[in-house]
Amino acid sequence: MNTVCTLLFCTCMFCNIACAPAELAPAAAEQEPVSVCQTIAADAPELPALPNEADAPAVAEPRLLETLELSLITPPYEGFVAAVVKNKFTLFSSTVEVYLYLYSSVSYPEDIMDMEMETWSYITDLDMGNTLYAEAATHGQAKYWVARARVSVNGGDWDYMQTKAFLFNADGTRA
Repeated sequence: MNTVCTLLFCTCMFCNIACAPAELAPAAAEQEPVSVCQTIAADAPELPALPNEADAPAVAEPRLLETLELSLITPPYEGFVAAVVKNKFTLFSSTVEVYLYLYSSVSYPEDIMDMEMETWSYITDLDMGNTLYAEAATHGQAKYWVARARVSVNGGDWDYMQTKAFLFNADGTRA
């Protein structure tokens, strides 16, 4: 499994400030690290409404400090690309509601709205150490892929995390 991009995000309940910069996890040891992630402002355009989004249960245990990691990966089987968001750290109690989206495009996208949403996943509370996963088939095409997560801590405003676009081969490996 090759992680190609990692974006860290944390929010303190006391001051409600995002406190971790974007970081890169190289796809393989032989690749040179390059800054590949960006944080999307909370006032970014809203994504299209998702089925069952309003019906999703809001039951979760609260936690306090969150550190989330967003990655684009190659699953251990051929022909797929996956987005993963993991809660790396939690201090005390808070609720972390997460929507995870995986987008693709045959041509390099200037904007995520120019891409096709391939799949999405949702969890009412992403507990520490747990992972939310969404994968899609390449359908035998080399495509650019973007992972995007929409996160709300303790029912607060929605924040966004997004990777930059990466080209993956038809077999799901990073080009």
